[in-house]
Parts: sequence; structure tokens; C-alpha cells
Amino acid sequence: MSVCFEHKTYTDQQAARLLWDVESVMDLMNRRVYYQMAGKHRQELEDLWVTEPEHRRTASLGSNYGYYQGMDEVVRFYVTEFEAQRQEILSDFCAQHPEIENIPENRMIGYTCMMPNSTPLVEVAQDGQTAQGIWYTIAQETVGRPGGQSEGLWRGEKIAADFVREGEQWKIWHLVVSNDYFNPAGTNHSDQPLEFPEGQDPRQLRFGSPTIPMLTHDSRLHWADNYPPEPQPYHHYEPAMGYGPEGWRTAITRPAAAISQQRIDRGRALREQARKRPRPGPGGPGGPGGPGGPGGPQQDPEVN
Repeated sequence: MSVCFEHKTYTDQQAARLLWDVESVMDLMNRRVYYQMAGKHRQELEDLWVTEPEHRRTASLGSNYGYYQGMDEVVRFYVTEFEAQRQEILSDFCAQHPEIENIPENRMIGYTCMMPNSTPLVEVAQDGQTAQGIWYTIAQETVGRPGGQSEGLWRGEKIAADFVREGEQWKIWHLVVSNDYFNPAGTNHSDQPLEFPEGQDPRQLRFGSPTIPMLTHDSRLHWADNYPPEPQPYHHYEPAMGYGPEGWRTAITRPAAAISQQRIDRGRALREQARKRPRPGPGGPGGPGGPGGPGGPQQDPEVN
């Protein structure tokens, strides 16, 4: 027997293998969510990421501001620096709360992070050796402080990854987390600045000093630059199509960024005008019977 899927015909055995591979890739990424939630960054890299030397050499972790390339570099940022930050906070907790032991097992005190994956889109290469996937997450992160305060953060992000088969297991090879927006809990997202002074974007500061510093996704453009792009059906893996730095350099959507600065400037001006307008009220601009409001004369906005 055979089955037809996405205009292709598969034998029962091929279809079962394809479905198994897709489910295995999604299971791998779901496990990563729970490792992150528990702060098990080191265990995540040991259990879920590539282990073969050639794959480790080219592995990468990316964000809006570049890539850490090579597993040693990924470990430096994702494990060593993270654990040092958590240790510093734990030491502050212990200084104010002597009943708390200053041991590695307590580093996650006061910290919670949840990045649930949604809207999965997975493509397995026709040669069966690699796969690509993209997800979206509405994430939250909260850092508690020794004095009883906490700092909460909401984030909207694309998460895309290349996977490679090692033996009979799928492993994460290249992963990029592309932030669209973030704002502290309890604040109005519309009050967030459209852009930050050079070197003051919290997302850039959090990402440290990547091996390859570069702007991969400008969140001011929303999805106009479409990075990372959704995976497409493919036969075999080529670096130019991947979610590592080589793939960014050849992404077909780069020209979109070149024409977007004018739209950004225009959007900034319109937002500033909107902030200065008085609040709408009965008979006032935008209110019932007022200019631009129900029953009043309408004005067409000058938006290019």
C-alpha cells in the first residue's frame, strides 16, 4: 500500500518513518523546554545537542545579535556565563538569608522561565539525515531578588533549528531564537521604546559577546525581514539554507531590510504624533460626532 502526502507518494514504511522522525524532532524540542524551565542548560547541551566532532565544530546558538559558533563557544555563553550569573544572585540570597545553603543545587532559587513551543512546522530532508523546524513561543521569565522583589519579562520569539541524525537519534545542530518583542511585566507594551541607544538594548546585553556579532533580525521590522524563514521541502542539507550564520548570509529575504528604514522613520513619526493627540471624548477628535469619530467627518491618514 501507499499514501499520498504533500503531493508525494510514500510506501507505508516510508510514511511511518517520516511521521516518526517528525514526532522525534518535536519531542526533542519539547524536552528542551523542560530543561530550560529547570535551568538545566548543561544537561540540555549534553543530552540534546550534537556529539560528533564535526557537528560540534559547526554547531551554533543564535539570536537577533549574532551567533555563538562551535560547542565550546555555546557552552561558554549558555552554561558558564549563565551559571556564574545564577551563582552571583544565590550569593546575595545567602547573605540576606543565612538559612539558604550556598551550593550549586540552589542556584535556581528565585528563577522561573517558561518558553512553550507552539505552531510547529517541521521538514525532514528527503535523504533522511537532517531536518529543519520552526516554532513560536510566548515566553515568560522571572528573576527573584533577595529583598523580595522580582523582575518579570514577557517575550515573543521565533525558535528555529537544524537537526542532524547521529546514529538513530536526532540532535540539535544549529538553533536561533529570534525576538520580536519583549516588555517587563506590568508595563504597557506601547510605552516601550521603538529603539535603544547604541549598546543599551537589553536583548543585546543579555546575549553577551557572540563569536559572530551581527544583526540577524531587526525587531523594528516585525516580520518584514522574515528571519528565520520557515523551512521548505529539501533533499539534503546545505549550509546556505541552514539556521546557522551561513544560512543568514544567503537568506533570500535580506533585500526587505534595505527598504525598511524609511518605513521605520515614518512609523516613528506617526507614533509620536499619536502620543501628542488629546484623548478622544464626546464630540472631540475621534469621539462620537467628532472629526474621525462615528458620525463625524472622516480623515484619511497619510501613510505611505
